[in-house]
Amino acid sequence: MICAICGYSTVTWKPSLTATRCSHCGGINCQRQDPVGTQEGQACNRDGCAGHLAYVHDDPDGGCACHINQPCSYCTNQHLECDTCGWGEPTR
Repeated sequence: MICAICGYSTVTWKPSLTATRCSHCGGINCQRQDPVGTQEGQACNRDGCAGHLAYVHDDPDGGCACHINQPCSYCTNQHLECDTCGWGEPTR
């Protein structure tokens, strides 16, 4: 989990009697945030999205031509996209 106050990524959360406290910065009731997904198969976690990231091709009707000349543009022109919220990494 990542602390919303200090951004420290390996926080161990210790509940106190009245609040949750970050063991790194000592912040009280700082929101625990899951890191956003950056690789295929990871949870998106952008604005609370529960979707997962997957590679999509820029030309979904095309097909692999690596058997002719590898690597083909179909295989090299793909980007990560969330299957739920539609977030996609910037295209090149």
